[in-house]
Amino acid sequence: MRHLLCTLLGLLVLATSARAAVPPPTQDEVRIGRQIAAQLEAKYEVVKDPALNERLNRIAKTLVPVSDRAGVTYAFKILDVEVPNAVSLPGGFIYVTKPMFDFVRSDHELAAILAHEIAHVAHAHGMEMLRRQNRAALITILVAALTRDPKVAQGVNLASIGVLAQYTRDLERDADLTAITYLQKTPYSPVGVLTLMERFESDGAVSGNRRSRSLGRSPQDGGAGRLHRSRPAAAGHPHHPAHPRQLPAADRP
Repeated sequence: MRHLLCTLLGLLVLATSARAAVPPPTQDEVRIGRQIAAQLEAKYEVVKDPALNERLNRIAKTLVPVSDRAGVTYAFKILDVEVPNAVSLPGGFIYVTKPMFDFVRSDHELAAILAHEIAHVAHAHGMEMLRRQNRAALITILVAALTRDPKVAQGVNLASIGVLAQYTRDLERDADLTAITYLQKTPYSPVGVLTLMERFESDGAVSGNRRSRSLGRSPQDGGAGRLHRSRPAAAGHPHHPAHPRQLPAADRP
């Protein structure tokens, strides 16, 4: 079994390394991301807490260099939203909600959240979604998902939401697996992906919505399915439960 897991890990690394590099963001991608970011920041307060921002940017600075897309200028901010969540926008704008800092149990888990969002930017998932969805509707859906308030999406065509959810399953799976490969290149354990998914799945902290997810859960594809797909990849890491050492409880790796 151990040999099989290591083989699967090797296949995952090969598959990821074979991905064609995504070109640097265009001016249009950055402009679109900045416009959506401005709308989010007009609606929700940006948290200025020095300790939280230091923690966020310290972990982000470790992850950004291992991203597989060059030329991205990332901006990480904290939004004062009542539920733990995170969202990424085209061009490198990434937001984490304030309650997420209480929800995660270690820097390993926060790194897993950030790695997932960086992967979305690195693989230009936001622009891919915009090609399939009206921008105004997409912004509404993102806000509804970030806040987990379905009332926000009232008036948005339900059929379009269903198509978007169906389409984004592959994007979320890609971000999950890519996040693991990023984490393997840092001091942070990829097992943080699994511990978050397990907790999201067990306590219902994440409702069924594209951006309300266990590292990316869409309505038709819950965290459990993604958990099973990601477990073999993370199992090759020395902090995985299959190894003698367990995921450290301390916040810092």
